[in-house]
Amino acid sequence: MRQVEELRTRIAGLRDGRGGTLLVAGDAGIGKSRLLREVLSAAQPLAILYGACSHSETPPPYEPFVAIIRSIVREPDGEAALQRTVPELLTLTPEATASTQAVPDRDRLFGAFLRALRQYARSAPTILVVEDLHWADEGTLAILQVLVAEAEPTPYLIVGSYRSDELHRRHRLRPFLAALSRRPDVTTMELAPLGSDEALQLLKALPQLSEAAAAELSAIGERAEGNPLFLEELAQTHRAGHGESVPKSLTETVLQRTARAGASAERLLTFLALVGTRADYDILEVLMGAEAPLIDGARAAVEQSLVLEDGDGLAFRHALIREAVLSDLMARERRALHRSVGEALERLHGEDPEWASDIAQHLGAAGLPGRALPFAMRAGDRALHLHAAEEAARIYEHAVEWSQPSTVDRMRALEGLGRAYARQLFARKAISTYQEALDLARALGTQEDVARITLRRTFVMPWGREEYASWHAAWDAAEPLGQPGSLARIASGLARRAYLYLDDERGAIWLDRSLTEARRAGSRRHELWALRLQLQYQHRPGWQAEEDRYLREELELAIRDDDGVLAAYSNLYVRRCRESDEAEREQTMKSGREYAGRLAIPEGIVFRHGVAWVNWLTGRWEQAQALWETVRSRWSEDAGNIYPSSGPIAASIAIEIGGPDAGRQQLTEGTARLRATETWRALVWAAAYDANLWLVDEHPEKVLDEFKAILVKRPPSMHDDEDFALTTRVVLPAALVADDRSLLALWLDDPSVAAGGAFYQAGVDQAGAVDALLQGNLEAADQAFARAASTYRRLGWRVLLHELAWQWARTGSAAAEQALVAAAAFYLEQGATWRSEWLAKQHVGRIKDGRPA
Repeated sequence: MRQVEELRTRIAGLRDGRGGTLLVAGDAGIGKSRLLREVLSAAQPLAILYGACSHSETPPPYEPFVAIIRSIVREPDGEAALQRTVPELLTLTPEATASTQAVPDRDRLFGAFLRALRQYARSAPTILVVEDLHWADEGTLAILQVLVAEAEPTPYLIVGSYRSDELHRRHRLRPFLAALSRRPDVTTMELAPLGSDEALQLLKALPQLSEAAAAELSAIGERAEGNPLFLEELAQTHRAGHGESVPKSLTETVLQRTARAGASAERLLTFLALVGTRADYDILEVLMGAEAPLIDGARAAVEQSLVLEDGDGLAFRHALIREAVLSDLMARERRALHRSVGEALERLHGEDPEWASDIAQHLGAAGLPGRALPFAMRAGDRALHLHAAEEAARIYEHAVEWSQPSTVDRMRALEGLGRAYARQLFARKAISTYQEALDLARALGTQEDVARITLRRTFVMPWGREEYASWHAAWDAAEPLGQPGSLARIASGLARRAYLYLDDERGAIWLDRSLTEARRAGSRRHELWALRLQLQYQHRPGWQAEEDRYLREELELAIRDDDGVLAAYSNLYVRRCRESDEAEREQTMKSGREYAGRLAIPEGIVFRHGVAWVNWLTGRWEQAQALWETVRSRWSEDAGNIYPSSGPIAASIAIEIGGPDAGRQQLTEGTARLRATETWRALVWAAAYDANLWLVDEHPEKVLDEFKAILVKRPPSMHDDEDFALTTRVVLPAALVADDRSLLALWLDDPSVAAGGAFYQAGVDQAGAVDALLQGNLEAADQAFARAASTYRRLGWRVLLHELAWQWARTGSAAAEQALVAAAAFYLEQGATWRSEWLAKQHVGRIKDGRPA
């Protein structure tokens, strides 16, 4: 069989030091588990770590990995070995005696499991098997994505299986598979139904069909339609003497064999089906009432090949068998059984947070919402603590449903659901959910409830007047409580919003309050946030260099506290664009990735795709477009609020490639959302992106008119790197084309601009070139353009460099002609067909009376 040989080849490669990942896909019952069992059982000596995902509406976080940890704990000295090397993993198994630590954050958890896997791989060729990925929770997929990245270099082999027929369009496994498909060390093996000849061979090999006629075998094969599980089930029924009445569905087959197993087995299978695909003997014994009927029922079910003994418990041979058992239950019967299971789990594991989700699910399904609710809240809190936000959302949705209207319980359930939505960046859902919780808090809760929920709602709101008002509401709610850390955070947020809305007088007051509260709280990080904003308010010459020092201190504190390290690296990366070249920027990213690698932290969207505006202006257009596709596909209705510039930037690139109409609609929709916020930064961004169309449509005066009102109050000397880059890129060429020098003084007459760093100095040189050109001083313009181009080239700002070419060409110099040639080559390399054609039409401006015509 080809699939068997392929799996054996991958195992042989592992023995030779070649790791990687193999995904086994196929319809339910197609033979994925059988393939793995047969090949891996014959592949000794190997270290095989096995876990599986179970079918549950609210699957427990990291379920297969918890099972693997438990299997290690059961080994001789297993628990002690984990305690010595990776004690963090024991926190996932509270029953372990060595589990004394608090549950670590998600990043440390991922790192701990990676270290454990590496230790296994160093001692023996290691295979990590995770079955039934179609039922995996978000946390399981996240940790797998980290482990996949390290499988080849370590090396170890990951083998995962999933039902391909379960993957509907929005299934959570699809993005995971798409991400893995781009990796050369990941292979997917799709199992197809058996052909008629293969099915016949399988049937002939079954002892129960040794005396069956060829026609009987053919009939079984036709009814099974190539599904190996159906073949076996139908063969079992044939052996029982019911060959002519072989059922046409697996459900009928399973139910017949269940009945033949006897009353104890039937009852046992029903309880097992309610618990899951697997259950420990201790819970089954409680449900069965005594050990004797449990053993009798288990033996009969094993003999009928319905279940397998799995460690100290039972598991269905296939999940479809469980589904068949469940399908035969009446609604009232199902509710009663759920109650029995829920109460049994409550007696055995009621104090164990790991079981809270299961207990809540069963009690809720039993029609006991009041009893289910406390367990649902515990389960939701645990899922959030383990960074399993998707699972937390599903749990809290049940908690909301089970809580009584207009109660504190409903308030807390809604707050938890809002937190889960916020963690997933579902802004609209989070805001509306928090608002419901806040309404209840104001009516029924404490002042602390109101303050906490108000601030949480504020954090997820997009820029705008409503968000600004929410910051004020957060202050009003928090001030009576007198907690300086919280007050410093809110005051800093209010100062930032006042800055964005040009309300500098109030902003200064909030800045002072933020610094006072931060110092009262002894929080240097809160103090640094306020100090950095204060620098922009004052914008003294060289303020950016001082900000560098604050940013590096923030990074040191983040590393010391192991909190927000990647965000600190990202901030440093962006702010250092004023001086950094490509090597420095890449080193900053590399440092962040190395930190993430040491702890096996998922790198996050910035470290995967980069910063949108930097990618755009340095010529990394594929990364900029990939960021937008990720945002749009992941967050859909909230895409405009998640990296709000990513859409207009992708549209700007589309214009470069295909012309104005290729990105016009997407760009104008994105800039309309930015303008709706009314903040000056969003207005700068919107005008900068719209200028791509205005300049192409030969309306430079629109660019200048749009920026004049903003730059009077927020001149270039106050801009951070992004605002400065976007403004300089469009205002200066617009001034040249419009023959309008009115805004150039903002670059040329304020020494604070050039003091910002090399990037800012290049902008000043470009402004000087345009000014000289408009005054007819071609030699001075040529020299200034050359200085700007040299800096942009050295720092790696390719788009800014090559956009100088057509402006520079108006000097008529030889250097300008060379710049045009280089720009044409750049745009061809980028695939920017429209821009290449546009550039080819540009001619050196005719000079008349010392001025370009």
